[in-house]
Amino acid sequence: ALNDVINDVTNSNSDVTNSTPRQLAQQYLMVSAKLRLATLVAFLVARMRLNERVVVFLSTCVSVDYHTKLFQSMNSILGNENNDEEQGLFGSDTLIEHLHGNIPQSERCKILHKFADSKASDTTQNQRQRGAILFCTDVAARGLNLRGIHYILQYDPPSEISEYVHRIGRAARAGEAGRALLFLLPSEKGFLDVLETKVGSGEVSALSWSETLKIASGICEDVTREGLRLAGTGYQGGREGGGQGNGGLSRRGEAFVLAIQARLEDCVITDDLETRRKSAAAKQQQAQQQLEKQQSKKDTKTKKKKPKPYKSTEEGGMLLTLARQSYFSHLRAYPTREKALKLFFSPRALHLGHVAKSFALRDPPKTLAHAHWNKKQKMEFREGKKKKKRKFEEEEED
Repeated sequence: ALNDVINDVTNSNSDVTNSTPRQLAQQYLMVSAKLRLATLVAFLVARMRLNERVVVFLSTCVSVDYHTKLFQSMNSILGNENNDEEQGLFGSDTLIEHLHGNIPQSERCKILHKFADSKASDTTQNQRQRGAILFCTDVAARGLNLRGIHYILQYDPPSEISEYVHRIGRAARAGEAGRALLFLLPSEKGFLDVLETKVGSGEVSALSWSETLKIASGICEDVTREGLRLAGTGYQGGREGGGQGNGGLSRRGEAFVLAIQARLEDCVITDDLETRRKSAAAKQQQAQQQLEKQQSKKDTKTKKKKPKPYKSTEEGGMLLTLARQSYFSHLRAYPTREKALKLFFSPRALHLGHVAKSFALRDPPKTLAHAHWNKKQKMEFREGKKKKKRKFEEEEED
């Protein structure tokens, strides 16, 4: 069956065979769903420490918006001695931008110009290369000449084999060397056989997951120490995602994953709580102002109502809203592959709880689904439960 799939892809996409640059090194990283987000951060840590420029491809527009906003909202993990609360996951020296089809053309041009000319001034006011990350959809896979790209990262695999070629084509341009990395779940491993047969530009080599975490844990010592403290409270580190190194290195890598995942989830929750608090305070103030207006009226017959305490609104913070939307848009987009690739991207192979983790969501899938429903869907759900209850009672009476 696998040979049939490879032949099918080869016949239907013969125009892209051997079309990748020879100087482009292709890699893949196998990691389980619940460790994807932490591993993404670990990989980017090393790249941003070297002030490299990375293009990260995602499958949906809302996912691009969410990851951009999340990384921009986090405090720096690179250990700036001058400012521990420096905004941005990799500090103010790293540019984090986004690009997708829902952004107006004029704004896209500004973003691309900003990304292309990402420079930073040092203490001597000299211009130097600045680390930069561009989260984008396939709108950036064609027609853009992005110079000086060090890495193309396909965080979400492409829906078509031709899109893989177009994506990695953003690197290694004009004879320059470049690298491309593909994130895969263990259930998607068969996609590699198609790539090696179809793209035909050399071996797609494996990037060590444990080595990636080892490097990140060494760079972000504060995060690693935090993870080791958390692990000491009884946490049993996961063993998924790739080979393990020596025991000590494995524990440090797992500590980094634990701490960074906790920080990402805390950022989403804190933003939600702060948004609800501000909203509650604003509505309470509004109620108080209305009461003061009533009290200022001379008409003594007017009944004065006491302001009711404001109950928390169902609308959460921006990050939580985007995280939920990204989660469901990812699930909808996942099976939309060309026919020959559906074998490797089956929705049944996904662990929904682990996928939720990859969006820094702590709620179980059932809770997320209920929160995602609109009012009509919730009413239909309640009515369905009432009907089942009435039917059960009728059967009991008979």
